[in-house]
Amino acid sequence: LARHGYLATAPLHPNSAVSFAALSVYNACNSRCPQFSIQAFVRAQCDLQKTVYRPSMRRALSAAFDAYVEILEMVRSDIAAALYNGRRHEHLSICPPCTYVQEGETALEHSALLCMDGNESLKRVLRTRTLEQPEAQPVSVERPDDRKRGDAIYVERQDVDIFKDDVKKRAAPQAVPEPNPTQGIETETQETTDGASPVDGVTENTPCVDRWSNLASDSKKRMWGIFDETGIFLAACRHGAVFAICDMVKSGELAKYPLAIVNRLLELFGERILVGYDIGCGFSVTANNSTNLGPRLRAMRAHLCVNAFHGHAHCRSCQVQWHPLYTKGTGLEDFEGCERVFSESNKVAGVTRHASVFHRRQAILRHFHRWNGDKYNESICLGKFIVNNYRQAISVIATAEPELKFRMQQLSISSYETFDAWLAEEKQYLLGLKNAPKVNNLAVEYVSTLKRLSAAKESYAKTRVAWDTIAPEEIEASMFYRQDSSRTATLETARLHGIESIITLQEAAESLEKKLGIAVRWTEASEGWKEATRDEATRSYFRALEHLENLAVQRMFELTKLNQAGTGYKLRTQIAKALKTRSQAIRNAVNNYNNAASLITPARPPIDIESVLEHVYLGEFDLLRDSRYGVQTKPWASTAGREACALYFKLQRAREELERLNIEARRLFTFIRDRARAMDECLKKLRLDNPALAFQLQQHQSLVASCDSIHLRRLYGLVRLEGFSGVREYGVAVRGFFHSYDVGQPSSSTEAPIDVTTAPSSTEPQGNTNYTMQEEEADEAADEEEDDHDTQMAAMMHVFSIVDD
Repeated sequence: LARHGYLATAPLHPNSAVSFAALSVYNACNSRCPQFSIQAFVRAQCDLQKTVYRPSMRRALSAAFDAYVEILEMVRSDIAAALYNGRRHEHLSICPPCTYVQEGETALEHSALLCMDGNESLKRVLRTRTLEQPEAQPVSVERPDDRKRGDAIYVERQDVDIFKDDVKKRAAPQAVPEPNPTQGIETETQETTDGASPVDGVTENTPCVDRWSNLASDSKKRMWGIFDETGIFLAACRHGAVFAICDMVKSGELAKYPLAIVNRLLELFGERILVGYDIGCGFSVTANNSTNLGPRLRAMRAHLCVNAFHGHAHCRSCQVQWHPLYTKGTGLEDFEGCERVFSESNKVAGVTRHASVFHRRQAILRHFHRWNGDKYNESICLGKFIVNNYRQAISVIATAEPELKFRMQQLSISSYETFDAWLAEEKQYLLGLKNAPKVNNLAVEYVSTLKRLSAAKESYAKTRVAWDTIAPEEIEASMFYRQDSSRTATLETARLHGIESIITLQEAAESLEKKLGIAVRWTEASEGWKEATRDEATRSYFRALEHLENLAVQRMFELTKLNQAGTGYKLRTQIAKALKTRSQAIRNAVNNYNNAASLITPARPPIDIESVLEHVYLGEFDLLRDSRYGVQTKPWASTAGREACALYFKLQRAREELERLNIEARRLFTFIRDRARAMDECLKKLRLDNPALAFQLQQHQSLVASCDSIHLRRLYGLVRLEGFSGVREYGVAVRGFFHSYDVGQPSSSTEAPIDVTTAPSSTEPQGNTNYTMQEEEADEAADEEEDDHDTQMAAMMHVFSIVDD
């Protein structure tokens, strides 16, 4: 059957078969559109063949497709074994610019820039049956399937569980329980598996840790207990290639998942990696305190940071230490690659939700193998990433450098070192806020009680005067109560209420005096009264500031979701309505803030609504919080100083980006040449030893050559780009990725430079490498048009999709 182009649907005595052509078509279609199911494909074939659909056809194709996918995986594994020097080097070849290290290249601050995060879309329902016995645990009714699908990028459960006891779970703070409107209603939700979170290793509470813990707690409350795998946790490089994945099992993001992923990244990349994580500030403490990972993390000088977008949701003291803008060696990287990965992997959620363990793993691996292939193969990804980032860095330097010099003249700054000193001073200031004296809430409450007591006495006095003005003979008249009963009843009630308020406030004041040890009641002239009044104004100021901050951040996230591709029409409409309401609420909050800011000592300058609506970063609010040290008088706290400081660090990051891109471009150049040589030599050997595998490698080589020719066209255009500062020579790889076919070594004692005017040598992929500027601009325009089309189609598919992202 196989020699005639068909694959049997059973190993013994098959009664049906599926053509390899049909399997190939479905494999290609399903890898691009995971929602395209086997049943839909079989029904389409029946429509084309004018045949009635039967469920047995779907089962037959499913069995044949599993075998077909296994065959493809075996072929890929055999090709990799023949070409690469071990599975680790095959794994590293996913992204040559990150891993194909060259001899003599400049040592970067961080050897690789990566990001990691968790996603709860790829859940899988655990099929169970509840027993009739009371308090009996549900029993799994899933069909036994002992097939395993392992892969180099997957971190298995047993490897993850090594870290499950590395961090102790922090005790949750005691809070007043809120009324539960669903109490007494049976639901399918239950509490998930307990475990330490990524920030449980932090011993000191910080705003960032508290915010993340609150979000994780809310997510846990909403977690459905009917799932076994509740999502995935992965790590990707800055070019988008996924290097490590693990399953989250009956839980949200626990500490063991990022610990296991970082451990795998250290195995792959070695020393001096930098990993971006949305709670990298807190997790860094957890990772360094880990018994299994901490010593290795410190020995290999690995570091963490927060993502650029998530970093703006962190407090300012966290940003100046962990945000990429202030982290040396990050370049212009935003560390938000996981969000882009998840936006694509969410399409697989409909497939994994009710799949078996094997088919869920199969679907995830097929998707990410295709994703990693696209990151290298497609012209809009790897080659364009390097070229576009290079142009962006040159543009940033060209515009930021003269602007920074102009601002330095305005601020009378003579050296760039001033900005580094400002940042260090700001760090010290923000650290000092942790030890700032606390407001004496009892004293504030005592003064507030005395003020209310004084107001109650004044009100009672007015009521007493109104009552006393009524003449006694008027009250004694028999018609008085019948004529003005309503007026007199109101006066009498007000008088009684005034007496009760005075008694109540008097008792409260006496109680507070006992707690504070006050022998003589304070007056407005008392020092304690004045200090408590200042504290009360400060507390009111903080409350107004926090309310304004919360509204501004909610608006920021709503704006982000509104402009995000894939947001449905109804959700966009709801967000737009919410934004209108939020803008008015922000205006009111700004007015309240300005009122409170005028009452503190020293008074804070007012802010306007435009500054809040246009420039929303959480860290900016932190400099408004302290009212004791006169921080607004510092040069680095002024608006002009902060803008100049941000411009300086962006300029530094742009120069670092150029340095990294010069190295990445040379690595990709050299990798393309070395792999082409390795494939040629490997083909010669396989044609003698294994002709069938040689044919498969030749097919793979054809695809690789086509992709590499596009990369070379872009890279040759980069080398000719005005402002290019990289090395115009091929390198020599430090790691032996390929088998010893004499590749990766210079062909002579002096390596020939990269010729930017002629095509590559015969050992490199052939293609049109005489790349003119007109051709490059035409390709850029076509790529941009294709990107816009893809974005529009993605948004349209989201509207019609039944999968909830």
